[in-house]
Amino acid sequence: MNDGTDSLPLDVLSSEVGLSTAADADVVAEGWVRRHFAEPSRVEESIELYESMGFEVHTRKPDASEFGARCQGCASTGCESYLIVYTRPRGFVSPAARNESV
Repeated sequence: MNDGTDSLPLDVLSSEVGLSTAADADVVAEGWVRRHFAEPSRVEESIELYESMGFEVHTRKPDASEFGARCQGCASTGCESYLIVYTRPRGFVSPAARNESV
């Protein structure tokens, strides 16, 4: 079924389905880009794919505050096992780390 969301950018799609697009500032400052939510059975596949394309991969559980109003009712139970997949270029050095080495 095509509900019109399959071609939307991640930030728009996320807001359409109820997931807040507010990123964790600490994670972003370290160069990580949020790619998608993944159910546990698919996380390894995502990690392998992104690593094969030259990315470092970081995963973490979502915080309840990251879910928009449309998802609040079931997010804590329905998505508690999901992980957020982040990537960044392999060898990325954050601005903070660069400043420390000077």
